[in-house]
Amino acid sequence: MKRTIILTIILSVILFTACSDKSTGPNKNQIPSIYYNGSYYSIEELINTYNNGNLTGIIMLIKNKRNDMVMNFFDGEWHEMTFDGYETDAYAGMFKQDYSPLDVVSIVINATTLKQYTPGAYKVFDPYSPIDIFFGGNQNKYLIDSVNGFPSVIDSVSFPDEIVITNLNRYDTVSKSNDFEILWTGGGSNSKIEIDFSKNFTLLDSITHDNTGIGFRIILDNSLGYTFPSLFLRNTCELTGKYDLKVTCYTPVYKTLSNGKQILFIGVSSHRITLNLTN
Repeated sequence: MKRTIILTIILSVILFTACSDKSTGPNKNQIPSIYYNGSYYSIEELINTYNNGNLTGIIMLIKNKRNDMVMNFFDGEWHEMTFDGYETDAYAGMFKQDYSPLDVVSIVINATTLKQYTPGAYKVFDPYSPIDIFFGGNQNKYLIDSVNGFPSVIDSVSFPDEIVITNLNRYDTVSKSNDFEILWTGGGSNSKIEIDFSKNFTLLDSITHDNTGIGFRIILDNSLGYTFPSLFLRNTCELTGKYDLKVTCYTPVYKTLSNGKQILFIGVSSHRITLNLTN
C-alpha cells in the first residue's frame, strides 16, 4: 500500500494533473489501426511500468518548450500575449525499503540544490533562478549525500533529444471536420508520449452545460506521430477557439547505487503551441 501511495503521489501529482471534464483518450478498440498501431496506457499502467520493485528514489528533470499564447488582464480587459521560451524544473522523492519517506542531507542537480518541502520530497524553490536541464545526450550531473545507510553518490544522467512538434506552428488552424495529425521529433524507443489538447482560456466562452468537452489527453508509445480522427475531435472538443497542444515525452533511466538499490530518473521534455480549432 505504501509503495502505491508514494509512487502515485510522485508521478501522478506532478506529471498527470487533469481536469475532470477532459477525456483521458480514445478507446483503442474504437480507433482503426490505420491511425495508430501501438499501445495506449492509463496513468496506473505507466506507473506500474516504471516501478521495478527495487527503487529507493525517483528524480524528474523537466524541460518545457513553449510557443503558445497566454491571457493577461490589465487596463480592465483581457489581452492575448504570445510566449516563446523554456521552463525548467526538478522534483525528487526518496523512500526506504518499506516505502516510508527517506530524508537525505541534500540533492544537487547541475549545481542547483533541491529543497525539501515534505518528508522525502524535494523540488526547486527559486522561480527566479531556473535550473539547467540538458537533453540531446548532454550530461546532467547530480550529487546526493549519504545519510541513514543511504550511500553517497556523484554521477550523471543523460537523455535523448528533447521533443519538438514539427508539422504545426502557433495559431495554425485545426478543423473538427478533418483528421488531426501531429508529428514530432525527439525522445527514444523506450520513451512514452503524452498528448494533451486543452482549451487555452474559457472565461470568455459560453459553456453550454456543466461537463462541456474542452479537450483530451492520451498516453502512448513514442511513434513520432499520431492522427486523431475527426469524429474523435468532435466528440471531445465541443468548444471552438484557441487550444493548447502539448506533446510531452517521458524517458526513464535507472541508476544503480552501491547498495544495489536504484534511483529512477525521468527526463520530461515537452513542447506546447497554441492552435485555432474550428468546426
